[in-house]
This record gives sequence, structure tokens and C-alpha cells, in this order.
Amino acid sequence: MLEKSVQNELKAIVGKEWVLTQPEDLATYSYDAYVREFTPDGVLLPGSTKEISRIMKVAFREGIKIVPRGAGTNLSGNSVARQGGVILCFTRMNKILEIDVGNRCAVVQPG
Repeated sequence: MLEKSVQNELKAIVGKEWVLTQPEDLATYSYDAYVREFTPDGVLLPGSTKEISRIMKVAFREGIKIVPRGAGTNLSGNSVARQGGVILCFTRMNKILEIDVGNRCAVVQPG
């Protein structure tokens, strides 16, 4: 469980609607296609790299483990908080930033 002061700091970074700490919300992020379930201490849904940077500074200072997560379709439990910590879910960051047709290259956000 994240301390209230840390929750409030994270809410100031990403917005209160993007910090999930209720049991019913955490249950959604406690599994992927792996067999076992692991409930995270919280879920953060950043909207920018600036927010991610600020989250990481708080996590480092507080000793909070971070688990990155895209769509949660992993088959090996890599998108769940197997050792506790916070899920950093990138679903809000789902834009195509650049397409270079000539070089067959696309730059996309992680979600």
C-alpha cells in the first residue's frame, strides 16, 4: 500500500483519476496471461515522458519498485508486480509520433 503522502504527490503529477489504489482497480492489474496473480500497491497511468520522469524520481526516493506495463498480454508474468510495487501502465501513451515511409520506420509511444 502506498502511503497517503506519496499517493498525493503522484496524484499531483498525473492527476487523481490516473492513480489507482482501490482493490477493485488493482485486481485488474494483478494478472496477465501468466498463471499466478500478484496485486500491485498501486497503478499509475502517465500521459507523458515528463510525468514518467517525475514518477521515477519519487519512486527512487521512496524505494518503490516500478513495473512497466503495456497491454498486459504477457505470457510470463513480466507485466505484474511479482515483488510488490507500482504498475506504470502506458495505455494513455498510445500515439504515433512519426512515420518515415522511405526508411520504413515509425516512432510510437509505448502504449
